[in-house]
Amino acid sequence: AGRPDEPAPLKMPAIALGLLVLYVASIDPLGYTLATALFMAVYLRLFGRYGLVKIATIAIAFSVGSGWLWSVMNMMLPQGPLPWP
Repeated sequence: AGRPDEPAPLKMPAIALGLLVLYVASIDPLGYTLATALFMAVYLRLFGRYGLVKIATIAIAFSVGSGWLWSVMNMMLPQGPLPWP
């Protein structure tokens, strides 16, 4: 088997699946931009080895950038409390 500090083989995929389910459930009430930023931040915190500033930068840049891209393509996304996209 692995080292004692390694997680069980199915633990990480189960956590990732749980995060995806929560993300999909939160898109309507929170809106695409906010839900995506939160999902990215939590995912990077749990599975990445980044500091909080880098995580916040990546999460915000990805959610705003992908929201902008979807809006350029005229895709309708849930807005939630934020007025954009």
